[in-house]
Amino acid sequence: MATAVNRDYFWALAAIGVAAIAALTLGLIAFAHQSDTEAKAREETVIGNGLNARIREIETQVLPQAIWDDAVRNLDNRFSQQWASDNVGNFLHSVSGFGFALVIDTDDRVQYAMRDGADVALAEAAAERAAAETVIARVRAGELEERGGVGLENPVQSSAIHWVKALRRHRHSRSG
Repeated sequence: MATAVNRDYFWALAAIGVAAIAALTLGLIAFAHQSDTEAKAREETVIGNGLNARIREIETQVLPQAIWDDAVRNLDNRFSQQWASDNVGNFLHSVSGFGFALVIDTDDRVQYAMRDGADVALAEAAAERAAAETVIARVRAGELEERGGVGLENPVQSSAIHWVKALRRHRHSRSG
């Protein structure tokens, strides 16, 4: 009789163990499926954000190329103060956060100046022009080297960070 009772307990415990193992296995499968679903959603979000960021980056890279012909027409061929204000001053201030911008001609004379988002009289841009002197000289030397003395195939650009440092040094030396 004692062995019959023990056998009944054994099968009851065995059934509970099998049910627990089955529940654990089903729980692990459900957890793995849920984890995969959430990981997939996170990865899709990351990829989507990356693609959107790249699209915005390309849009900002394409804009300067799209307006290059207009820039030549309105800054070089026939200077337009309004075009310079809209497409150099306002654009660089509002889109890129520039504190100032200059347009200079082939003789390095200031044709347009913007400071803190507002157009400035050319005479008032003397500090920025003086601060940019070394940058302009470096750009001109790079252009001459690049073109070998003929035509301007690839214009040379210079860092705005250098301009800001140069302007700060110039302003401090004038006030001191």
